[in-house]
Amino acid sequence: MTRLYVVSEGFTEANFVRDILKPHLEGRWPGRVNVEAPNLRGHHTYAGLKKLILTLLGKPAAEVLVTTMVDLFKLPGDFPGHAACDAFEDPWERVEELEKSFYDDIGDHRLIPYLQLHEFEALILTDVRCLIRFYPDRENELVKLAKSIEKQFKSPEEVNRTTPPSSRIRAVVPQYQKALFGNYAVLDLGIERIRDRCKHFHAWLQRLEALF
Repeated sequence: MTRLYVVSEGFTEANFVRDILKPHLEGRWPGRVNVEAPNLRGHHTYAGLKKLILTLLGKPAAEVLVTTMVDLFKLPGDFPGHAACDAFEDPWERVEELEKSFYDDIGDHRLIPYLQLHEFEALILTDVRCLIRFYPDRENELVKLAKSIEKQFKSPEEVNRTTPPSSRIRAVVPQYQKALFGNYAVLDLGIERIRDRCKHFHAWLQRLEALF
């Protein structure tokens, strides 16, 4: 059985792996993959991330793979390729180049690098109305935000670091708590709906599905 470690930025991402990604992959390939989510607890340097990845790749299990779920927004300054890629205007081009630099620096084919464009809340912006059941008093504001996102952007992954997804959500729901409701909102949306609107997320998921 292959052990797939998804190195997660924080608790919400780790819960996403546990509640959504793990059953999706393990249900697709029963008995062939076991998914785990080591957690960086929200604060990390690239040096710390690299150390954890190399430790996981060095485990004695016969089959080990490592992928990541780390936000592009506020990426550590010591991340490989950070300065060279900072000028890219196209978000998909930028993230793909950063992932390539990341892969080259680790130097192990068992790494499947993934950076979330631009942070976890982009998945919620697939349809931010999914937050209404947690914040019913903000329904009008969330509906307006959903329409605004759909009008301005072809994909929620385009919502950039200038005004990142979480800032847009908190502007209309000041009491928004990522750790409390973020993962439940994504669970309500469902993985197929998210991948339909987020092509970089879809490409990562498609690659993971093809591994086993």
